[in-house]
Amino acid sequence: MGENVVRIPDYQNRKFKLWRTDNLIEQGITATHLRLRDRFSMPRYQAGRVVFSSFVHQIERYLRRHPDMQFDYPRNRARAFIYLLPGIRSWSLFMPGGFATHPVHNPDIKRLHSGKRIDYLTRNLFRHSLDAVGLRSRSYAMSWYAVTATAHITKRPVRWLSVAAGTGYPTFEAAELLRQQPRITLSDINEEALTVARHLAEERGIGESVTFELADATKKGEFARLITQSRPDVIDMMGLVEYLADDVIVMLMRTFYAKAPHGATLIFTNMRPTHPHLQTHQRGLGWPGVQVRTIASVAKLLHKAAIPEESIEVLLPDDQVYGIYCIKKP
Repeated sequence: MGENVVRIPDYQNRKFKLWRTDNLIEQGITATHLRLRDRFSMPRYQAGRVVFSSFVHQIERYLRRHPDMQFDYPRNRARAFIYLLPGIRSWSLFMPGGFATHPVHNPDIKRLHSGKRIDYLTRNLFRHSLDAVGLRSRSYAMSWYAVTATAHITKRPVRWLSVAAGTGYPTFEAAELLRQQPRITLSDINEEALTVARHLAEERGIGESVTFELADATKKGEFARLITQSRPDVIDMMGLVEYLADDVIVMLMRTFYAKAPHGATLIFTNMRPTHPHLQTHQRGLGWPGVQVRTIASVAKLLHKAAIPEESIEVLLPDDQVYGIYCIKKP
């Protein structure tokens, strides 16, 4: 869809607008292409978006001209240039956890978890780099899908389980869009992140609706326990699956399909090889641990987990950074 085409969004709220642009079958599963825009796409930010997107694009071009240059290579000028920024140096100490993604989800934050001030250039990278745009887009897509999937639940609060929740920010933002405050269970392996999540919940006035679980869902029996305990209508695994080995992913998917209540929805993400600044992400910034997967690769894992194709939908934002996979248990 061209930027100049005027069309009423399929969904909008105070945070973002969403248009469905295509609905296709890819690798046997439904692929819904989305156009997503938030306030950082507005005209007042256009000059900054052009400048900072161009900055990252030049780094990407440099790295593509040097395909064998790894992140820790001494003469990696892309890495050296990025890490000239004091904010990036301080922020990178939190990669890849929730304390790193939190200020990207909410670039209005003025300080990192360490207390270090976020400088002007770093803040604008949090607003305008494709890594940042894609991170927010996957959150918006998850929010929209969860609202749609639970629209029929009107006589009780929605039950929501967030796995590898970090500070809980994307889950809290999505929860605000529901008709009433859901019952949320936040689980993570990082106790400090859960402490911050508890403070955020209290600041929002929803502390009594949130349960906190220190748990590693990838350990045998833990995901099943969390599901049995919370009986969720929605499970989000934002930013977990792309760090896991294939066999662990298959185990989690099988557990969901075996243990989740009928009608429950699981939403997870995986970075795509179409990410326009993938080399910058991997070899310039050096974000650790992400396993990039094609739609075909994820579909193969879901098939191995015996998830029916008709139960799967993948959401594809137009920034091309992430695929957001949604599984509905009949």
